[in-house]
Amino acid sequence: MLRRLPAVTSLPVIAAMVLTLASCADNANGETADVQTAAAQAQESDAADPVVLRIGDENFDTIMAIHRRYVDAKGGPIALGAPLAPAEDIDGGTTQEYTSGVVYWSPQTGAHIVRGQILDTYLENGGPTGNLGWPTSDETTTNAMIYSDFQNGRITLEDQTLQVVRYS
Repeated sequence: MLRRLPAVTSLPVIAAMVLTLASCADNANGETADVQTAAAQAQESDAADPVVLRIGDENFDTIMAIHRRYVDAKGGPIALGAPLAPAEDIDGGTTQEYTSGVVYWSPQTGAHIVRGQILDTYLENGGPTGNLGWPTSDETTTNAMIYSDFQNGRITLEDQTLQVVRYS
């Protein structure tokens, strides 16, 4: 079943962007809110259902889990901007590129945003088909460090230095 979402008639123009991210608080089980949200999204029965997002005169095919993550990020520190292309199936999941990042979704990891220098480094390491696998968190800030977690590692940005840590 193909769903049509209401048209977005205008999008703000982003002239400058300041990256400020709030850290996720741990819950009583020691999991971050991101991990809980992603797990819930991945398990929703309609997560992989196709939807069409209409912006102006353009239609962008996507899936429900990516659309939800896009909507949840609007107006926040990891807002994505407009889609640049329809969602694309890749290696057991789906990706969709936006002006300010990419949403990656797989049934095992849920929908997560990767952006900026961390996205560049992730793609240099093969993206979801590379050694790191699918993202398991959005970008998170802790003190002066920004990081994203993946199935098999973590990419950190601290003091203008990027580091890729692979889990064994």
